[in-house]
Amino acid sequence: AYALEGDNWVYTLAGFGKAVTFKQANGSLTIGSGTRAQGLTATGGDVRITVDGGGLTVADNISAAGSVALQATSITAAAKVTTAGAKVTLEAAGAMHLYGEVDAGTGTVVLASGSSVNQTGAIKADSLALRGQAVFQRNGSGNHVRALAGEGQWIEYTQAEDLTIGTVDGIHGLTATAAFVKVNVTDGALKIEQAVSANAAVELSAAALELDATITSAAR
Repeated sequence: AYALEGDNWVYTLAGFGKAVTFKQANGSLTIGSGTRAQGLTATGGDVRITVDGGGLTVADNISAAGSVALQATSITAAAKVTTAGAKVTLEAAGAMHLYGEVDAGTGTVVLASGSSVNQTGAIKADSLALRGQAVFQRNGSGNHVRALAGEGQWIEYTQAEDLTIGTVDGIHGLTATAAFVKVNVTDGALKIEQAVSANAAVELSAAALELDATITSAAR
């Protein structure tokens, strides 16, 4: 296991071990390729990367037997992030761009941002939580989660299979504080188990719709 939590400052990080923890106070960091490693692999534990004063770019795959936690000023993930059924947490003070797949298996994915989250890569997990005062646009091809909950300025989410709006990671339902909530289930059923509210329109689209909680819209 590797735990590097001192006054680190590197441009590129790669490695493998039982678990990987790395903290950097200043400067941007890229998860990339080294002379003997590509990306980050934790064979028996967690991957935890913190970049307090810069952006984090995931250019090569991250995989862990345990959880994955990435925290930075901004996050751009162009490669795959996977766990064996544990939690994946991506937290950015600013913008987050997800071009690669995020796969937590039977675990939970938590996306937290203070600005915006844009996604084109698929998210696969048992449940997905959206946290923070961000604009969440989650329209990547191949999204597949069982349950969704979130809070943000506006929330837009699309997937093909059945979806439940429920409780995930302590968040109940969907709340958009500044604009709309749009959820589109193209080929499956959408079940509303927790409240959905928006400061603008609420648009819910699915092959079948079951309402077991309130829907509130400030749109006139």
